Amino acid sequence: MEQDDVTIREQNFHSQVREYTICFLLFAVLYIVSYFIITRYRRKSDDHEDEDAVVNRISLYLCTFTLAVSGGAVLLLPFSIISRLWNLVSLFSNLCLFVLMPFAYFFLESEGFAGSKKHDTT
Repeated sequence: MEQDDVTIREQNFHSQVREYTICFLLFAVLYIVSYFIITRYRRKSDDHEDEDAVVNRISLYLCTFTLAVSGGAVLLLPFSIISRLWNLVSLFSNLCLFVLMPFAYFFLESEGFAGSKKHDTT
């Protein structure tokens, strides 16, 4: 009886580890593909100041994360009935839509666009 409980707990543990490993690998692949897609279609700009480079890099990473989550939502849609992953993807999709994308937009806009002159309005 006790041996059966141990094997059931071990099977549950290995099942969870397997699921998390697959989710991580899937998201890593989606993130890399999203990064290459965004850098391919991103507008090339001139040399930036260090402050502008940091802002652009943060916005790039947030947009890449959002595109990866969106790709995961689209790819997991057919499997949503048989998988428990849909709840996690839905949570991150809502987070990206309502928090990360507006933050990236306003963060980039607050620093100004590349090549624009910064004015002090004092």
